[in-house]
Amino acid sequence: MFSRIHSELEAIEQHQPVRLHPIKRLFLMLAVRRSRRALAELNEDQLQDIGLTEEQRRAEVARRLWDVPPHWRVPPRGL
Repeated sequence: MFSRIHSELEAIEQHQPVRLHPIKRLFLMLAVRRSRRALAELNEDQLQDIGLTEEQRRAEVARRLWDVPPHWRVPPRGL
């Protein structure tokens, strides 16, 4: 068991994707959904504050639920 935890921690430190438990994957997908919905509701001033254009926002909001960068699939430490 310790070797499995150690190898997962090494993968996390190197920002490599690791296999997630299906429940953790579901929570990640729900978090992505919430984040993209919030992004869709930002006004132009708020977009400018975070350095995004309207085109970038539309592209991000249109992405599929499972379409996330590999480093997002890495669970935070302690999970």
